[in-house]
Amino acid sequence: MLNDRTGAYGQLLADVRAEIAAARRRLDAAQRELDGLLAAERHLAAISGNGRDARAAAPEAEDPTIDPARERPPAPAAGKAPVTGADRPHKPRQDSESFAAGVRRVAREAIGAAGRPLNRAKIFEAVSQAGIGLPERNASKKISKILAADDGLENVRGEGYAVRR
Repeated sequence: MLNDRTGAYGQLLADVRAEIAAARRRLDAAQRELDGLLAAERHLAAISGNGRDARAAAPEAEDPTIDPARERPPAPAAGKAPVTGADRPHKPRQDSESFAAGVRRVAREAIGAAGRPLNRAKIFEAVSQAGIGLPERNASKKISKILAADDGLENVRGEGYAVRR
């Protein structure tokens, strides 16, 4: 009688493990589909200039075959703290203009050339054409923060950024 119960429990355990494996496969497929949809959303938001919900596309989101968990750098060894910004060696700036100053300069030039306020998408184009490397993640948000911090620029609701008079 004990063997009958053990056999039944063994079969139940095997069935549960099979269901878990099937659920993991469905979850992986759903995650790949979600990553693809999020990449499409970010791409469309970036090209439309609507940065409120835009998150710049990450490589793993663009290619659903890449598993982000496997592409991450390895975690620090046990007992070792992760490297933080304070631990990294300081690299002196090679150019005379900071990143933010370059973005502000190009934005002012583009607004002046257009003779009217420009939205983030147009400013993003001008900054990209000027050869200023923007971060892959949240480029639109980064531009907005830089321009909002500039006292010489104002965000005219519904029109874009303009030079303050």
